[in-house]
Amino acid sequence: MPNPAEIAQDFGIPAALVKHIDPASPVPVRMMAAAGTLPLPPAQLMSVLYVLVGDPDPKISAAASKSLNGMPESLLVSTIDGKTHPKILEFFAFHRTEAALLETIVLRRQTNDHTICYLAETAPADILEIIASNQERTLITPEIYLHLKANAEAPAALLDRVAGWLRLNAIELEVDDLVEGPEIVAEEYVAQELPPELDTPPAMPSADLPAAPADAHAVAPEAPAPPPVITGDDPLLLLLQDLGIPILPEYFDQGISDEDESPTDRRPLDLQPIEVEVDENAKGDELGISSLLSSMAGASFNFGTERSGEDDWDLALLEDHGDGVDDDLKSTIAKIISKMSVGQKIKLSYLGNKEVREILIKDTNKMVAAAVVKAGRMTEPEVVKAASNRAINDEVLRLIARNREWVRKYPVKLALVNNPKTPVSTSMGLVGFLLARDLKSLANNRNVSSVLFTAAKTRLKQKGSN
Repeated sequence: MPNPAEIAQDFGIPAALVKHIDPASPVPVRMMAAAGTLPLPPAQLMSVLYVLVGDPDPKISAAASKSLNGMPESLLVSTIDGKTHPKILEFFAFHRTEAALLETIVLRRQTNDHTICYLAETAPADILEIIASNQERTLITPEIYLHLKANAEAPAALLDRVAGWLRLNAIELEVDDLVEGPEIVAEEYVAQELPPELDTPPAMPSADLPAAPADAHAVAPEAPAPPPVITGDDPLLLLLQDLGIPILPEYFDQGISDEDESPTDRRPLDLQPIEVEVDENAKGDELGISSLLSSMAGASFNFGTERSGEDDWDLALLEDHGDGVDDDLKSTIAKIISKMSVGQKIKLSYLGNKEVREILIKDTNKMVAAAVVKAGRMTEPEVVKAASNRAINDEVLRLIARNREWVRKYPVKLALVNNPKTPVSTSMGLVGFLLARDLKSLANNRNVSSVLFTAAKTRLKQKGSN
């Protein structure tokens, strides 16, 4: 179990504040922080209060929980960013219902699967639309569909769209519905009684910020019913159906039947139907039931300080091997990746080492290749190599060109301009930054657009006249 200093580092809490979250510190020191009276920036205050929610002293945990729940929605929305710990986001998802705050949580990449699945099953329709629109997330965690399906506010059109997206990516859930697991028993910190002097904690900073509008929880009008579903598994039919384009059955055959379909035509998700004898007194974890596959509508928040939801990846995919990577190791890494689903590849793109990135950025699936760039972990040599690759997906080149930090580097500019797959509109904006020798080379490069090498010639003449 991590010590207070390690927890502080993971939550972005300065070393000087460790004494306020350390269970070994005097109670008044911790209670001062739990009451929200420390003059801290909102992000640090939010982290300190969350850690104290798990304090062994019930009065301190109750005070911290009350202070954290009392932070204004507007302040939280403006404070939460890419560095906010996933467990803090999970806490607010389970304890708050403001639409703007829930929207902020589901849009954050670091939000864990447990939180997304809980919101998919319990949130109002406008939040469900945001969850369903995140195609990357649904590929990484297809179980989201089951939780959406269990939400009475999920429109039929939304469910059909997510199901069609999974089918188009050859993902078939082998379980149709969630397991009605036993209710998760968790300690209710807010139920603890506060001492009289802390019954009304001090007002939080920025408490006078505007509150959520009265109609923040209004349910979006139900979408019109989708057109009749055409039987058969032809991807084109399914795509047209998901887009809501009317389809006349007589225009198409009925596809292949279940008897004709080969077992290898689809790659089912590695999930087995769950059959268990439920002990009403047992917790979900003791039953071995994944919280992502059992109903979460009645679940309570479980305090924790460790980041959850990470796969048990092979260390060969994560560790930095430096320059001493032999062919056998590269072959092993490539073999492991070749057996992964699209969702697993996307998730690995945010965690993998250099060798993994070199493989995934060349993946034929655009979303996998793009995820490598979005992760922001590529080094300059990797970016230049990718920008120079004429066989790479053009979406990768667009994303590199949009990264201001990368495109400021001259080698990246040069690589993008000389790559025929770079959009002409992007290349034209970079021509003016090239040196004379590179302009001359570009002017003689017949592999790029004629518009581009003509612009290089014009620019070269202008430099000569000056």
